[in-house]
Amino acid sequence: NPPRTGSRRSAAPREERQGQAIGQMNAMIAWFARNSVAANLLMVFIILMGINGIVNRLPVEVFPDFAPDEVEIRVTYRGATPEQMEESIVIPLENAIADLPGIEEIQSSASEGSCRIEVEVESGRDPRGVLDDVKSRVDAISGLPENIEPPIVKLEESLHEVVTLILHGDMSEYDLYKLGERVRDEVGRLDGVSRVVMRGLRNYEISIEVSEQVLREHDLTLQEVADAVNSSAVDIPGGIIRAANGELLVRTEGRAFDRAAFEKITVKGSEDGSHLTLGEIANVTDAFEENRVVMRFNGKRCAVVHVARTGDQNALKIEHTVKEYMDKLMPHLPEGVSMDIWNNRADIIKKRLVTLNDSAFVGIGCIIVLLGLFLRPGVAFWVCLGVPIAFMGAFAMMPYLGVTINLFTLYGFILVLG
Repeated sequence: NPPRTGSRRSAAPREERQGQAIGQMNAMIAWFARNSVAANLLMVFIILMGINGIVNRLPVEVFPDFAPDEVEIRVTYRGATPEQMEESIVIPLENAIADLPGIEEIQSSASEGSCRIEVEVESGRDPRGVLDDVKSRVDAISGLPENIEPPIVKLEESLHEVVTLILHGDMSEYDLYKLGERVRDEVGRLDGVSRVVMRGLRNYEISIEVSEQVLREHDLTLQEVADAVNSSAVDIPGGIIRAANGELLVRTEGRAFDRAAFEKITVKGSEDGSHLTLGEIANVTDAFEENRVVMRFNGKRCAVVHVARTGDQNALKIEHTVKEYMDKLMPHLPEGVSMDIWNNRADIIKKRLVTLNDSAFVGIGCIIVLLGLFLRPGVAFWVCLGVPIAFMGAFAMMPYLGVTINLFTLYGFILVLG
């Protein structure tokens, strides 16, 4: 048999290509060595582009913002058991979307009064395209219970928290809820802040209870009472009246927001002009949900306000803005109420930046001492200058590559310094 020399033949062109690449690189280095003006101009250009990337284009975040790859479906059906949720809602929804292209896996969970379906998108598929397909299938389903709330279909996105504010003190749940809403709205209006979420307290709601005996006395059904509330507690636009002086917008304002407004809703009218109001037949309660939620901070009831970043927002700037607002608000808080910062993730970035700076100074010191002693000071200077210029080149290219300053990229810079 003849000797097998195919591997050697294929390796020879590869070595030639590598040799050509090295030769071209050496020629480029030699050209820049002979033309120092061009090398200096390139150095200045890299520095300016890096500064522009840091100041204007590079967002600072704690963890990189990954694209969501799950579509979430939530349905609320008050009073239903987990078995009813599974049989009447979960199974029909799963059957409706199971054959859609681009779905990797479907996971469902049912609890009392609600259910959740997570649809994992296949790798390489556009999640928003799958979201549109799932919405179309869900909207086309018939046979779901009539009393369910409209299904919520959305991409499951994580909350990129930067700073978490804790309001705690000896206050009633209602007063703490209102104070938390005020802080949430004020923080959301700050420059550079666009996403604020309040947690830790129960949702405020209006509950209406009507006894069966009262319904019989007035010849009413529970559905008629519900229809009266739905049709009355709304704002209805009435069109436009055009006049010589301009246009007038006509609108009927009937939306109810508190117990007193709901009690005035007319449930039934008679021919003699009298009417029956909701407050006369029902017990209207203006209070919190019945779900038990207990959250304490240092032994006191608290409200949690999460401040998160979105888009190209800078986590360090958000933290600075929130701290300034906090310093202004603290003197005006009610007596016995305090505000603290908890889970400040911007501190993680600060500590990583401190490590990067310390490593840079130690590395530059070692270069200057070693190369200055064993070679000459000029070599030490240019080697030290090459390190920040290489970093500036990275900062200049990161915005175009979709890379941000976060824990992972800072760790990579620290490894390079090492």
